[in-house]
Amino acid sequence: MKRIFLLLALVVTSTTAFSQITVRPGIRSGVNFAKLTNTDSDSKTDFYIGGFAAIEFARFYTLQAELTYTRQGADSKFSSDFDIELQYLS
Repeated sequence: MKRIFLLLALVVTSTTAFSQITVRPGIRSGVNFAKLTNTDSDSKTDFYIGGFAAIEFARFYTLQAELTYTRQGADSKFSSDFDIELQYLS
């Protein structure tokens, strides 16, 4: 019984010592210059904003999860009634 308890304690302490995961969060933002192809429209300037988390599992392996909201589209050359606005969450 003592050997099983000692072996279990050794396994638990060795796995917690080597499983140190580092998480580095961050934000990103910027400007989009979007234009729809095959249309008679001008380009549209808008923004994007998002966040990410870089999860470092080992010194050589990092997983980066992201969530970004962006607005794109096109401005009509003829009337503002035909402006196209697209919103994405990726």
